[in-house]
Amino acid sequence: MSDRKVVVTGTSVTTALGSHVPDVWDRLRNGDSGLSSARSPHDSKSIGDTPAINRPAGRIPDFAPARLLSLDRRSLRRMDRFVQLAMMAAETAFHDADPVLQHHPPQRCGVIIGSCFGGVSTIETQHERQRARGPERVSAFLIPSLMINAASGNVAVHWGLKGISFGLSATCASGIQAIGTAYRMIRSGQADMMLCGAAEAPLCDLVFAGLEAMDSPSRHETLRHQRCVPAEGAGLLILEDFDSAARRGANVIAEVVGYGQSFGSVTTTTDPNGEVPGLAQSLQAALTDANCEPSRVGQIVADAWRPDLHEADAETDIRHVLGKSAGLQTWNHQRQLGHAFGASGAINAALTVYAMQQEWLAPKSNVLVCSSGFGGQNAVICLLQ
Repeated sequence: MSDRKVVVTGTSVTTALGSHVPDVWDRLRNGDSGLSSARSPHDSKSIGDTPAINRPAGRIPDFAPARLLSLDRRSLRRMDRFVQLAMMAAETAFHDADPVLQHHPPQRCGVIIGSCFGGVSTIETQHERQRARGPERVSAFLIPSLMINAASGNVAVHWGLKGISFGLSATCASGIQAIGTAYRMIRSGQADMMLCGAAEAPLCDLVFAGLEAMDSPSRHETLRHQRCVPAEGAGLLILEDFDSAARRGANVIAEVVGYGQSFGSVTTTTDPNGEVPGLAQSLQAALTDANCEPSRVGQIVADAWRPDLHEADAETDIRHVLGKSAGLQTWNHQRQLGHAFGASGAINAALTVYAMQQEWLAPKSNVLVCSSGFGGQNAVICLLQ
Protein backbone atom coordinates (compact mmCIF):
# COMPACT_ATOMS: atom_id res chain seq x y z
CA MET A 1 0.00 0.00 0.00
CA SER A 2 1.18 3.51 -0.81
CA ASP A 3 2.34 5.75 2.03
CA ARG A 4 0.52 8.82 0.75
CA LYS A 5 -0.39 11.28 3.48
CA VAL A 6 -4.13 12.00 3.77
CA VAL A 7 -5.37 15.34 5.12
CA VAL A 8 -8.67 17.05 5.89
CA THR A 9 -9.25 20.28 3.98
CA GLY A 10 -12.99 20.82 4.42
CA THR A 11 -15.78 19.99 6.88
CA SER A 12 -19.51 20.45 7.21
CA VAL A 13 -22.36 19.47 9.50
CA THR A 14 -26.12 19.80 9.42
CA THR A 15 -27.57 19.28 12.90
CA ALA A 16 -30.34 20.22 15.29
CA LEU A 17 -28.04 22.97 16.62
CA GLY A 18 -27.30 24.46 13.22
CA SER A 19 -25.37 23.93 10.01
CA HIS A 20 -22.25 26.02 10.60
CA VAL A 21 -19.47 24.05 12.29
CA PRO A 22 -18.11 26.91 14.47
CA ASP A 23 -21.61 27.86 15.64
CA VAL A 24 -22.55 24.26 16.44
CA TRP A 25 -19.32 23.81 18.37
CA ASP A 26 -19.91 26.98 20.40
CA ARG A 27 -23.47 25.94 21.22
CA LEU A 28 -22.31 22.52 22.35
CA ARG A 29 -19.71 24.10 24.62
CA ASN A 30 -22.41 26.39 26.03
CA GLY A 31 -24.54 23.37 26.90
CA ASP A 32 -27.33 24.09 24.41
CA SER A 33 -29.66 21.28 23.42
CA GLY A 34 -31.17 20.71 20.00
CA LEU A 35 -33.71 18.17 21.25
CA SER A 36 -37.41 18.91 20.99
CA SER A 37 -40.66 17.05 21.64
CA ALA A 38 -42.63 19.12 19.14
CA ARG A 39 -43.28 17.47 15.79
CA SER A 40 -41.83 19.20 12.76
CA PRO A 41 -43.70 19.69 9.46
CA HIS A 42 -40.97 17.50 7.99
CA ASP A 43 -41.78 14.55 10.26
CA SER A 44 -43.56 11.90 8.24
CA LYS A 45 -47.34 11.92 8.60
CA SER A 46 -49.27 9.32 10.58
CA ILE A 47 -50.08 6.07 8.81
CA GLY A 48 -53.75 5.62 7.94
CA ASP A 49 -55.94 6.13 10.99
CA THR A 50 -53.05 5.49 13.38
CA PRO A 51 -52.25 8.60 15.45
CA ALA A 52 -48.85 10.16 14.91
CA ILE A 53 -46.17 9.31 17.47
CA ASN A 54 -44.78 12.26 19.39
CA ARG A 55 -41.22 11.43 20.43
CA PRO A 56 -38.34 13.69 21.50
CA ALA A 57 -35.89 14.07 18.63
CA GLY A 58 -33.11 16.20 17.22
CA ARG A 59 -34.90 18.09 14.45
CA ILE A 60 -33.13 20.51 12.11
CA PRO A 61 -34.80 23.93 12.34
CA ASP A 62 -35.43 26.14 9.33
CA PHE A 63 -33.96 23.74 6.78
CA ALA A 64 -35.01 25.13 3.40
CA PRO A 65 -33.29 23.18 0.62
CA ALA A 66 -35.08 25.12 -2.12
CA ARG A 67 -33.49 28.31 -0.82
CA LEU A 68 -30.11 26.89 0.13
CA LEU A 69 -29.37 24.62 -2.83
CA SER A 70 -28.99 25.53 -6.49
CA LEU A 71 -31.63 22.96 -7.47
CA ASP A 72 -35.14 23.41 -8.78
CA ARG A 73 -38.11 22.33 -6.68
CA ARG A 74 -38.93 19.46 -9.00
CA SER A 75 -35.49 17.92 -8.49
CA LEU A 76 -35.74 18.38 -4.73
CA ARG A 77 -39.14 16.66 -4.58
CA ARG A 78 -37.53 13.59 -6.13
CA MET A 79 -35.00 13.39 -3.28
CA ASP A 80 -35.61 11.88 0.12
CA ARG A 81 -34.79 14.22 2.97
CA PHE A 82 -31.59 12.31 3.80
CA VAL A 83 -30.37 13.09 0.26
CA GLN A 84 -31.28 16.76 0.67
CA LEU A 85 -29.29 16.88 3.92
CA ALA A 86 -26.31 15.27 2.18
CA MET A 87 -26.53 17.75 -0.70
CA MET A 88 -26.62 20.70 1.70
CA ALA A 89 -23.65 19.37 3.67
CA ALA A 90 -21.73 18.72 0.45
CA GLU A 91 -22.25 22.28 -0.74
CA THR A 92 -20.96 23.62 2.58
CA ALA A 93 -17.95 21.28 2.58
CA PHE A 94 -16.94 22.21 -0.96
CA HIS A 95 -17.27 25.89 -0.06
CA ASP A 96 -15.08 25.31 3.00
CA ALA A 97 -12.38 23.65 0.87
CA ASP A 98 -12.85 25.93 -2.15
CA PRO A 99 -11.54 25.72 -4.84
CA VAL A 100 -10.76 22.02 -4.39
CA LEU A 101 -12.69 20.83 -7.46
CA GLN A 102 -10.70 23.10 -9.77
CA HIS A 103 -7.43 21.41 -8.82
CA HIS A 104 -8.28 17.73 -9.31
CA PRO A 105 -9.34 15.85 -12.45
CA PRO A 106 -12.95 14.68 -11.95
CA GLN A 107 -11.81 11.08 -12.53
CA ARG A 108 -9.65 11.38 -9.39
CA CYS A 109 -12.48 12.76 -7.23
CA GLY A 110 -14.99 10.53 -5.46
CA VAL A 111 -17.67 10.38 -2.80
CA ILE A 112 -18.69 7.87 -0.13
CA ILE A 113 -21.76 8.78 1.92
CA GLY A 114 -23.16 6.29 4.40
CA SER A 115 -26.60 5.97 5.97
CA CYS A 116 -28.32 3.59 8.33
CA PHE A 117 -31.89 3.99 7.07
CA GLY A 118 -31.55 5.60 3.64
CA GLY A 119 -34.89 6.85 2.31
CA VAL A 120 -37.04 5.41 5.08
CA SER A 121 -39.51 8.31 5.13
CA THR A 122 -40.05 7.88 1.39
CA ILE A 123 -40.77 4.20 1.97
CA GLU A 124 -43.34 5.11 4.62
CA THR A 125 -45.16 7.77 2.61
CA GLN A 126 -45.19 5.76 -0.62
CA HIS A 127 -46.45 2.65 1.17
CA GLU A 128 -49.32 4.67 2.59
CA ARG A 129 -50.04 6.09 -0.87
CA GLN A 130 -50.17 2.56 -2.26
CA ARG A 131 -52.61 1.46 0.44
CA ALA A 132 -54.83 4.52 0.09
CA ARG A 133 -54.77 5.14 -3.67
CA GLY A 134 -53.50 1.96 -5.31
CA PRO A 135 -50.14 0.80 -6.70
CA GLU A 136 -50.45 2.92 -9.83
CA ARG A 137 -50.12 6.05 -7.65
CA VAL A 138 -46.71 5.06 -6.25
CA SER A 139 -43.99 7.47 -7.37
CA ALA A 140 -41.69 6.38 -10.18
CA PHE A 141 -38.90 7.85 -8.05
CA LEU A 142 -39.54 5.55 -5.08
CA ILE A 143 -36.62 3.22 -5.82
CA PRO A 144 -34.05 5.95 -6.67
CA SER A 145 -35.08 7.83 -3.51
CA LEU A 146 -34.84 5.01 -0.99
CA MET A 147 -31.48 3.51 -1.99
CA ILE A 148 -28.52 3.99 0.36
CA ASN A 149 -26.40 5.22 -2.55
CA ALA A 150 -28.95 7.92 -3.48
CA ALA A 151 -26.97 10.52 -1.51
CA SER A 152 -23.57 9.74 -3.02
CA GLY A 153 -25.06 9.36 -6.49
CA ASN A 154 -26.83 12.72 -6.44
CA VAL A 155 -23.74 14.45 -5.06
CA ALA A 156 -21.52 12.87 -7.72
CA VAL A 157 -23.86 13.93 -10.53
CA HIS A 158 -24.37 17.47 -9.25
CA TRP A 159 -20.67 18.22 -8.72
CA GLY A 160 -19.33 16.13 -11.60
CA LEU A 161 -17.31 13.64 -9.55
CA LYS A 162 -16.29 10.82 -11.89
CA GLY A 163 -14.15 8.68 -9.60
CA ILE A 164 -15.06 6.22 -6.84
CA SER A 165 -18.66 6.74 -5.76
CA PHE A 166 -20.87 4.56 -3.58
CA GLY A 167 -23.00 4.47 -0.46
CA LEU A 168 -22.52 2.15 2.47
CA SER A 169 -24.53 1.06 5.47
CA ALA A 170 -22.98 -0.17 8.70
CA THR A 171 -25.74 0.98 11.08
CA CYS A 172 -24.44 3.69 13.42
CA ALA A 173 -20.84 3.18 12.30
CA SER A 174 -21.66 4.14 8.69
CA GLY A 175 -20.12 7.63 8.82
CA ILE A 176 -16.80 6.58 10.32
CA GLN A 177 -16.58 3.60 7.97
CA ALA A 178 -17.16 5.97 5.02
CA ILE A 179 -14.37 8.27 6.22
CA GLY A 180 -12.03 5.36 6.91
CA THR A 181 -12.71 3.79 3.52
CA ALA A 182 -12.11 7.11 1.73
CA TYR A 183 -8.85 7.52 3.67
CA ARG A 184 -7.69 4.12 2.43
CA MET A 185 -8.67 4.98 -1.15
CA ILE A 186 -6.50 8.09 -1.14
CA ARG A 187 -3.61 6.52 0.74
CA SER A 188 -3.48 3.64 -1.74
CA GLY A 189 -3.48 6.00 -4.72
CA GLN A 190 -6.97 5.17 -6.01
CA ALA A 191 -8.17 8.76 -5.56
CA ASP A 192 -6.80 12.25 -4.88
CA MET A 193 -9.90 13.81 -3.31
CA MET A 194 -12.84 12.19 -1.52
CA LEU A 195 -15.98 13.66 -0.01
CA CYS A 196 -17.00 11.30 2.78
CA GLY A 197 -19.30 10.96 5.77
CA ALA A 198 -22.98 10.18 6.24
CA ALA A 199 -26.51 11.59 6.22
CA GLU A 200 -29.62 10.47 8.06
CA ALA A 201 -33.30 11.48 8.11
CA PRO A 202 -35.06 8.90 10.31
CA LEU A 203 -37.78 11.10 11.84
CA CYS A 204 -40.85 9.23 10.67
CA ASP A 205 -43.51 7.24 12.47
CA LEU A 206 -42.22 3.92 11.15
CA VAL A 207 -38.87 4.47 12.89
CA PHE A 208 -40.54 6.03 15.94
CA ALA A 209 -42.78 2.97 16.27
CA GLY A 210 -39.79 0.66 16.08
CA LEU A 211 -38.00 2.61 18.80
CA GLU A 212 -41.12 2.64 20.98
CA ALA A 213 -41.36 -1.14 20.63
CA MET A 214 -37.72 -1.54 21.62
CA ASP A 215 -38.30 0.66 24.68
CA SER A 216 -40.93 -1.76 25.96
CA PRO A 217 -39.92 -3.57 29.19
CA SER A 218 -41.41 -6.74 27.72
CA ARG A 219 -38.77 -6.83 24.99
CA HIS A 220 -35.65 -8.95 25.21
CA GLU A 221 -32.91 -7.23 27.19
CA THR A 222 -30.53 -7.20 24.21
CA LEU A 223 -32.97 -4.97 22.30
CA ARG A 224 -33.61 -2.40 25.01
CA HIS A 225 -31.61 0.77 24.59
CA GLN A 226 -32.48 3.29 27.28
CA ARG A 227 -34.77 5.53 25.27
CA CYS A 228 -32.72 6.39 22.21
CA VAL A 229 -33.43 9.97 21.09
CA PRO A 230 -33.31 9.92 17.27
CA ALA A 231 -32.02 12.82 15.21
CA GLU A 232 -31.61 13.86 11.63
CA GLY A 233 -28.37 15.29 10.34
CA ALA A 234 -25.30 15.00 8.14
CA GLY A 235 -21.56 15.27 8.58
CA LEU A 236 -19.00 15.33 5.77
CA LEU A 237 -15.24 15.71 5.41
CA ILE A 238 -13.16 16.49 2.35
CA LEU A 239 -10.01 14.39 2.30
CA GLU A 240 -7.10 15.02 -0.05
CA ASP A 241 -3.68 13.67 -0.82
CA PHE A 242 -1.32 15.98 1.08
CA ASP A 243 0.94 16.72 -1.88
CA SER A 244 -2.03 17.78 -4.00
CA ALA A 245 -3.40 19.92 -1.18
CA ALA A 246 -0.02 21.57 -0.63
CA ARG A 247 0.38 22.39 -4.32
CA ARG A 248 -2.89 24.30 -4.37
CA GLY A 249 -2.18 26.03 -1.06
CA ALA A 250 -5.08 24.38 0.74
CA ASN A 251 -5.84 25.01 4.39
CA VAL A 252 -4.88 21.69 5.96
CA ILE A 253 -7.00 21.27 9.08
CA ALA A 254 -5.93 17.82 10.28
CA GLU A 255 -4.45 14.55 9.11
CA VAL A 256 -6.12 11.13 9.08
CA VAL A 257 -3.40 8.74 10.19
CA GLY A 258 -5.22 5.51 11.02
CA TYR A 259 -8.40 3.50 10.63
CA GLY A 260 -9.76 0.32 12.16
CA GLN A 261 -13.03 -1.57 11.87
CA SER A 262 -14.40 -4.76 13.36
CA PHE A 263 -17.52 -6.74 14.06
CA GLY A 264 -18.40 -7.64 17.62
CA SER A 265 -20.31 -6.38 20.62
CA VAL A 266 -18.99 -3.67 22.89
CA THR A 267 -18.73 -5.61 26.14
CA THR A 268 -17.35 -5.21 29.62
CA THR A 269 -15.48 -8.49 29.51
CA THR A 270 -13.44 -10.42 27.00
CA ASP A 271 -14.97 -13.33 25.17
CA PRO A 272 -14.82 -16.71 27.00
CA ASN A 273 -12.43 -17.84 24.28
CA GLY A 274 -10.12 -14.93 25.04
CA GLU A 275 -11.15 -12.78 22.07
CA VAL A 276 -10.93 -9.01 22.41
CA PRO A 277 -14.27 -7.08 22.48
CA GLY A 278 -15.41 -5.54 19.20
CA LEU A 279 -14.67 -1.86 19.83
CA ALA A 280 -11.31 -2.72 21.36
CA GLN A 281 -10.36 -4.51 18.13
CA SER A 282 -11.14 -1.40 16.10
CA LEU A 283 -9.24 0.84 18.52
CA GLN A 284 -6.18 -1.39 18.36
CA ALA A 285 -6.38 -1.63 14.57
CA ALA A 286 -6.58 2.16 14.21
CA LEU A 287 -3.60 2.70 16.52
CA THR A 288 -1.57 0.06 14.69
CA ASP A 289 -2.45 1.61 11.33
CA ALA A 290 -1.36 5.01 12.67
CA ASN A 291 1.80 3.59 14.28
CA CYS A 292 0.61 5.37 17.40
CA GLU A 293 1.43 4.42 20.98
CA PRO A 294 -1.48 4.65 23.46
CA SER A 295 0.39 7.33 25.41
CA ARG A 296 0.15 9.67 22.40
CA VAL A 297 -3.67 9.68 22.42
CA GLY A 298 -4.97 12.98 23.74
CA GLN A 299 -8.73 12.69 23.26
CA ILE A 300 -11.45 10.14 22.57
CA VAL A 301 -14.75 11.01 20.89
CA ALA A 302 -17.29 8.21 21.25
CA ASP A 303 -20.71 7.56 19.78
CA ALA A 304 -23.07 4.65 20.24
CA TRP A 305 -26.56 3.34 19.65
CA ARG A 306 -27.23 2.94 23.39
CA PRO A 307 -25.61 5.86 25.23
CA ASP A 308 -26.53 4.99 28.81
CA LEU A 309 -25.68 1.31 28.62
CA HIS A 310 -22.80 1.76 26.21
CA GLU A 311 -20.62 4.30 27.98
CA ALA A 312 -19.39 2.02 30.76
CA ASP A 313 -18.82 -0.79 28.27
CA ALA A 314 -16.99 1.49 25.83
CA GLU A 315 -14.79 2.80 28.64
CA THR A 316 -13.82 -0.77 29.48
CA ASP A 317 -12.94 -1.46 25.85
CA ILE A 318 -10.93 1.77 25.71
CA ARG A 319 -9.01 0.82 28.85
CA HIS A 320 -8.42 -2.63 27.39
CA VAL A 321 -6.40 -0.96 24.61
CA LEU A 322 -5.07 2.25 26.16
CA GLY A 323 -4.45 1.02 29.68
CA LYS A 324 -3.77 3.69 32.29
CA SER A 325 -3.76 6.41 29.65
CA ALA A 326 -7.51 5.88 29.28
CA GLY A 327 -8.17 8.43 32.01
CA LEU A 328 -8.67 10.85 29.12
CA GLN A 329 -11.80 12.90 28.66
CA THR A 330 -14.32 11.20 26.38
CA TRP A 331 -16.79 13.31 24.42
CA ASN A 332 -20.28 12.24 23.43
CA HIS A 333 -22.48 14.94 21.86
CA GLN A 334 -25.50 12.65 21.58
CA ARG A 335 -27.29 14.10 24.61
CA GLN A 336 -27.38 17.53 22.96
CA LEU A 337 -27.78 16.62 19.29
CA GLY A 338 -29.67 13.34 19.54
CA HIS A 339 -28.56 10.17 17.83
CA ALA A 340 -28.33 10.59 14.05
CA PHE A 341 -27.58 6.88 13.63
CA GLY A 342 -25.25 6.49 10.63
CA ALA A 343 -24.42 10.21 10.57
CA SER A 344 -23.51 10.60 14.26
CA GLY A 345 -19.90 9.48 13.90
CA ALA A 346 -19.30 11.70 10.87
CA ILE A 347 -20.81 14.70 12.69
CA ASN A 348 -18.49 13.99 15.62
CA ALA A 349 -15.53 13.75 13.25
CA ALA A 350 -16.27 17.12 11.63
CA LEU A 351 -16.67 18.82 15.02
CA THR A 352 -13.50 17.18 16.32
CA VAL A 353 -11.48 18.42 13.36
CA TYR A 354 -12.71 21.94 14.07
CA ALA A 355 -11.81 21.60 17.76
CA MET A 356 -8.31 20.49 16.76
CA GLN A 357 -7.98 23.46 14.41
CA GLN A 358 -8.98 25.84 17.21
CA GLU A 359 -6.47 24.16 19.55
CA TRP A 360 -9.08 23.07 22.04
CA LEU A 361 -7.16 19.80 22.13
CA ALA A 362 -3.55 19.21 23.09
CA PRO A 363 -1.32 20.15 20.13
CA LYS A 364 0.25 17.30 18.17
CA SER A 365 -1.78 14.69 20.04
CA ASN A 366 -3.75 11.91 18.39
CA VAL A 367 -7.53 11.90 18.63
CA LEU A 368 -9.66 8.78 18.26
CA VAL A 369 -13.19 9.12 16.89
CA CYS A 370 -15.18 5.95 17.58
CA SER A 371 -18.57 4.62 16.49
CA SER A 372 -20.35 1.45 17.53
CA GLY A 373 -23.55 0.38 15.85
CA PHE A 374 -26.50 -1.82 16.67
CA GLY A 375 -25.66 -5.36 15.62
CA GLY A 376 -21.93 -5.18 16.33
CA GLN A 377 -20.46 -2.75 13.78
CA ASN A 378 -17.44 -0.81 15.09
CA ALA A 379 -15.19 1.75 13.43
CA VAL A 380 -12.45 4.11 14.62
CA ILE A 381 -10.41 6.78 12.86
CA CYS A 382 -7.25 8.32 14.28
CA LEU A 383 -6.69 12.03 13.64
CA LEU A 384 -3.59 14.16 14.11
CA GLN A 385 -3.41 17.95 14.20
